[in-house]
Amino acid sequence: MAAMTIHLAGEVISAIAKWAPLEHMSAEEFILCAVSEKCEKAHALEEVERFWQQLAAPLPGRN
Repeated sequence: MAAMTIHLAGEVISAIAKWAPLEHMSAEEFILCAVSEKCEKAHALEEVERFWQQLAAPLPGRN
């Protein structure tokens, strides 16, 4: 498990080292941007799920 964690950490660091300069960001900015984007996507997915649940709900007064 520890070896896999170290391997994944190495891949993350390599990705940050590769992409942060291309995006003209520091490593910290790149990480914060990536985390923010993931949070926005998660929030959007929650909203979509809520929409489909509401759409599937029976209409008021029709049981």
